[in-house]
Amino acid sequence: MKQTLRLFVIVMACLSGPAYLFAQNDALRESMDNTQDAKGDLMEAVDAQQGQKITAAADTIVKLLEENRKFWADKKMPDVLEMFDDTIGQAKAMSAMGKSGKLDGAKEAFAKLSTSCSRCHDAHPEEKLPK
Repeated sequence: MKQTLRLFVIVMACLSGPAYLFAQNDALRESMDNTQDAKGDLMEAVDAQQGQKITAAADTIVKLLEENRKFWADKKMPDVLEMFDDTIGQAKAMSAMGKSGKLDGAKEAFAKLSTSCSRCHDAHPEEKLPK
């Protein structure tokens, strides 16, 4: 009986690690989907030249990316953190632009933000996570 119980505990411990990682990945995926939605809101605000909406969408992107950055920091993936920092910086610049009301360079700034987003997406860091 003790052997069966011990074996059960070992098996459950081995299975709980991957289950926890999958749950984390699901939460990360959902958060990144929300970030993509906010990026769509930002694009619409840029097209409409609406400073307050630019700021709101950019601030949402910053908040979500800063939360997601913690996940990658825990995984000790400095290349991913560098990409996150660049994208967060681009989003903060967009927020400041919206607050200032000086929107002449908004489309170019949005293009830079999109390029920064794509750089990380194209790298597929989630594929480098332990399985």
